[in-house]
Amino acid sequence: MNYKEQLQTQEWKTKRISIMKRDSFTCCRCASKDKLQVHHKRYIHGAKAWEIDNKYLITLCEKCHQKEHSINDITVTSKNKPKSRKERNDDRIGKLKNTLSKRDKELQKRYDKLIAG
Repeated sequence: MNYKEQLQTQEWKTKRISIMKRDSFTCCRCASKDKLQVHHKRYIHGAKAWEIDNKYLITLCEKCHQKEHSINDITVTSKNKPKSRKERNDDRIGKLKNTLSKRDKELQKRYDKLIAG
């Protein structure tokens, strides 16, 4: 079964909804609620789309998903291969970017409230 076929299965549809629910049906980059998709931050060789650990899946809107693929290469790892130092650092950087993005959104909301007054 190829990747495109995997995305049509009930297993993937169930996993997709669970990830979107975890992320409050909101894009984790821009907070949009439109045209949501689930992005694989990492692929594991031989694993089905729905077998990827939830920590490697994130809800993105269509625009942010396209942007993510245009900016970052997606790592493909072996099921049994331990992560390299670079992969561990990439994971840490990704978490920090996500945290900073959320903080930026919070600060923007506070600023907007102050200006609105």
